[in-house]
Amino acid sequence: MERRYGGGAEPPVKRRFPRRALTLLVLGVALGLASPLAAADCDQARNLFRQALDLDFGVENILKKEQLYRRAVELCPTYVEAHNNLGDVYEHQGRFDEAIAQYKEAVRLKPEAPEPYLGLGDVYFKTNRHEEARRWYEEGRKRGGQDPETARRSKLAADISRGGVIKADTIRAALEKTRGRAEVVSITIGQGLIPFDYDKAELKPEAKPQLDEVGKALKALLEGSRDIVTVGTAPSSLAFEIAGHTDVRGSDVYNLDLSRRRVEAVVAYLVQHFAIPRARLIPRGYGKRRVLCPGGADEGCHALNRRVEIVRTESVREGGEVRTRSAGAKVEKSVKIEAGFFYLAQGRDIVQVLTEDSRLRSRQDKYFVFFRPRQDCYVHILQEDGAGKLDLLFPQAGGSAKVLAGRDYWLPAFGRAFTLDDVKGEEKLYLLASAHSLETALAGLPLAQQVRSAVAAYRTRALQIVRPEGALEAVPAAQVTGSPQAPQKLKPLLEQLSGEGAWVRVAAFQHE
Repeated sequence: MERRYGGGAEPPVKRRFPRRALTLLVLGVALGLASPLAAADCDQARNLFRQALDLDFGVENILKKEQLYRRAVELCPTYVEAHNNLGDVYEHQGRFDEAIAQYKEAVRLKPEAPEPYLGLGDVYFKTNRHEEARRWYEEGRKRGGQDPETARRSKLAADISRGGVIKADTIRAALEKTRGRAEVVSITIGQGLIPFDYDKAELKPEAKPQLDEVGKALKALLEGSRDIVTVGTAPSSLAFEIAGHTDVRGSDVYNLDLSRRRVEAVVAYLVQHFAIPRARLIPRGYGKRRVLCPGGADEGCHALNRRVEIVRTESVREGGEVRTRSAGAKVEKSVKIEAGFFYLAQGRDIVQVLTEDSRLRSRQDKYFVFFRPRQDCYVHILQEDGAGKLDLLFPQAGGSAKVLAGRDYWLPAFGRAFTLDDVKGEEKLYLLASAHSLETALAGLPLAQQVRSAVAAYRTRALQIVRPEGALEAVPAAQVTGSPQAPQKLKPLLEQLSGEGAWVRVAAFQHE
């Protein structure tokens, strides 16, 4: 199958399909088995595919890229290239189950095409399932994927799958080469090699052999690197995201904090023992947002989810901050917000923080949201009930999602509150914050569905949640309702939320 090549000396991109007409197989199915209307749909799908190819994988464009490919496969379900490239988008977003499903559909539709086999190999490689990765790489090679990079990765997967400490040379080899600037390159190390005690973030002595190999590999890569490119006046340098992942037990907030503390311990070890510049190591906690085994409750499943991932990235120092850039994308801006989700139970005189253990009753208990952005940005707040009904809480109809730095926002309004209908089950509030507008990415869908799609795309991203020291869980209601000093009274309950580009804070509670 035809390859797409980048400009100049950039290596060939082997896994994404290029801008070209539909393959004869797909077009033949569309024209031979369907109506002229269906053929027209495939023509439209082809146009959407071209539009998607022109977009990079940065946070501003990846959501639109996803929507274009999704619409293409809806219009023309036999469009192999669109299924494959949609899988690639999901892979970039960390939605691995969805990526695997799209790659496998492309394999089913056109088993002779190597690209989806290589895509599957890359997903399994970066998620610590190396024997499966090797098998898919070899299947892709049988079908024409004979490029040296695929052969190299297949060998690396075979080496790692033998077990034991992953050696520095192997880590370095996994991170030093890419198929092209738009690829996310990473290696995952399971909890057996970098173990932590339950509910602890301190490094165990058993982690030292593996961490020493990681340190040797990253030090060698950084010493051999040069500045990659200049963004404005700021040089972009090779850096590594040290990403922490937990199993599914516990709340989203708890796991985000635990995973970040664990990788901060890893970063501290590498800085202390290998003199790696701290700015070149970026700790990020993903908690349970990118689980590999979402449904299983056995210990093997939990162990697969607990892992440390090392991701090759780029860092740029701007305005005194170190910011990162995904491969082939723009620098991501920091988005910081103070926020709180609260409720007032009927008959009680205290305002409490909403948690996953909170239990609210229909038409009796009240709840409200407060947030204050640290910079101008865009905010959407969506509620999803146990039946899947969506209600957009912010912005209100006809309002703008753009919010201003330092301004206080109360939902539904200062001194007012929401109540629940009669649909029982788990309720979820999603606060989606982004440095860019969603309007151009999701045009054509009802706004609540636009936001829900964006939540699915961005809730896999890292988020740091910090509560102040001595944070309270409740304050007297009289301090909040009707008081001009309410924001100051709420301050001990507020969270400091921060992330890059776009992120989602999920607040869940029980509706009884």
